Amino acid sequence: MRREKGIEFHSPGGGINLFRHFVCAAAFVAAAPTLVTGNEIDGFRLGMTMEQAMKMAAERNYSFGKAVARGTNWTAWQLEKDGPAITFCSNELVGVVKTTDSNLHQLAHTLERWTKSLGAPETVASQTFEQGVPYSSLNYGWVMQGNVKFSLNFHQLGTANARISYGYNYIKDACGPSTR
Repeated sequence: MRREKGIEFHSPGGGINLFRHFVCAAAFVAAAPTLVTGNEIDGFRLGMTMEQAMKMAAERNYSFGKAVARGTNWTAWQLEKDGPAITFCSNELVGVVKTTDSNLHQLAHTLERWTKSLGAPETVASQTFEQGVPYSSLNYGWVMQGNVKFSLNFHQLGTANARISYGYNYIKDACGPSTR
């Protein structure tokens, strides 16, 4: 046993291993999506105008990717540099989703916290094939008061890293019922 700065080390490298486990656990908890409350992710809130969203994107150094339009008033963008995907109906932000690399541990941790806070989710599991490669997903949704739906999705394409997406959207907006 050795002692350094008030810490006892009982085996060779034991303190280093304990420190590694502590750092890994802290990083995991910090990376897990926090409960999506207040309908906000990375500063983007339901109901924001396009001008407000553009200002928020600039403050966070995000750039707008190629727009995806469906219908005359519905447009979505993936904000580049690890930003969320944002969806507008006319000039109103109606959906925000953030996607990151993940693992089963993060899904279980997040799902447990959200279920304790929001109740049991609607759940859909699916597997499809894209050019012969399996695409598997677990989708969880919570319908909230105020026309808002929270979502948590865990998905993987083939052997690629698993990804987690979390966000919220209006269930119905001026562009019609949500299909997002």
